[in-house]
Amino acid sequence: MNWWQNLQRGAQPLPAPRIYHREQWSGVLQGAEPGVEWRAEWTVVWWTEGGQSTHPAPASIAAVAIRDRAAPLARAEGVSSDMMQHVLAAELGHPRPVAANSSMWVGTENVQVELTEHSAAFLRQRRERVGELAEIAHLRENVLSDLPHAVLWWVRRSGYDVEDALQKEEVFKQLIRIVNARQAAEPWAQRLTDALAEAMPGLEPQNRWDVFEQVQRLMKGYGHDDAADELARHLA
Repeated sequence: MNWWQNLQRGAQPLPAPRIYHREQWSGVLQGAEPGVEWRAEWTVVWWTEGGQSTHPAPASIAAVAIRDRAAPLARAEGVSSDMMQHVLAAELGHPRPVAANSSMWVGTENVQVELTEHSAAFLRQRRERVGELAEIAHLRENVLSDLPHAVLWWVRRSGYDVEDALQKEEVFKQLIRIVNARQAAEPWAQRLTDALAEAMPGLEPQNRWDVFEQVQRLMKGYGHDDAADELARHLA
């Protein structure tokens, strides 16, 4: 369109100025597994292209839209607090329409995310438990599997005190008999965990723990809550 056509059309109305609105939001987001939650806080930034929103509660629409975008991101597995903050800030900071063909756009600023105190304690106890299971499995499967392994392990741990290791030979033999004994009187939970560990010897301790939890969920899913609780008490 040339200048003459523009002149004939006359002055054109300017588009409505974009008016930004900001609302503070804080709440809790569900993590990757039950018992893990993120405490989140951010500033919701929203505007409507071409004028004002006709909805009676546009701030609520914006807050819900951002929360719905954040929820699946918060359920990602194996993400640290620092990385989760980067993920949410990067994804939520990019403005998007609240729905397809909507004139209302929403994004965030000043994203802050951290694990709740309960969740942090839960994960810390989980890591400690995984470490204990790994140590127990190492002692059972590698150290106290037979007398030579037990003696060599003690020689290394005692600073290569061979005489001390020889003096403890009978102790090692007794421990090996105890560890490798298969008693029919063992609780079913013990036999079940041992059987699962024996069936999947290559699993890392963390993955083995995940298998136990899946078995618990299956028990509860079929109505055997008491059995699931008994297994949980055995693993605790």
